[in-house]
Amino acid sequence: VNSDVVAEDTAVAPVVAAKKTPATPIVPAERVKRKPGAKAKAEAGEALASAHHEATDALRSVAEQSLDQVRSAFARSQEASLSFARGFEASGHVVQSGLKEIQTRVTDVLEAEAHAAFGYFRAMTQVKTLSEIIDLQASQLRKQFERNFDEARDLSSLATAVATKASEPVRKAFSHALEAQRPSH
Repeated sequence: VNSDVVAEDTAVAPVVAAKKTPATPIVPAERVKRKPGAKAKAEAGEALASAHHEATDALRSVAEQSLDQVRSAFARSQEASLSFARGFEASGHVVQSGLKEIQTRVTDVLEAEAHAAFGYFRAMTQVKTLSEIIDLQASQLRKQFERNFDEARDLSSLATAVATKASEPVRKAFSHALEAQRPSH
């Protein structure tokens, strides 16, 4: 059985050797004759590369413009935030001084009420009849009502003035922030 395998191998060997092709010589690129379509393919490749570079440049330009817009919007937002902070700070100072003024006014009102109460008690010690007590009480209640009404009106107008003054810096900051957020063209 082994002798058959050997015989077959020797018979096939010359056929295999005959099928080998000789090595192709290497020819420099400038001497290679190209097929007529090869030049068109090369030009198409160059055109494709050029289009790729143009698209890349256009994309880069759009990205840079977008980045510039984002930077500009961020700067405007930062400026608006600082403006708001300054507005609220100024508003806080106005409110603080306004509250001091209201506190002083309330203290004055309470002092006036205390003096009025002592005056009423002093007058009560000098009455002699029931009708004088009724007249004194009616007079005291009327005066107290008028004083309280006037003081409430004054305190209300003072509080309104303080609120108006305090809201002005915030309103200006808000207007400035809206203007800053509009993109400049």
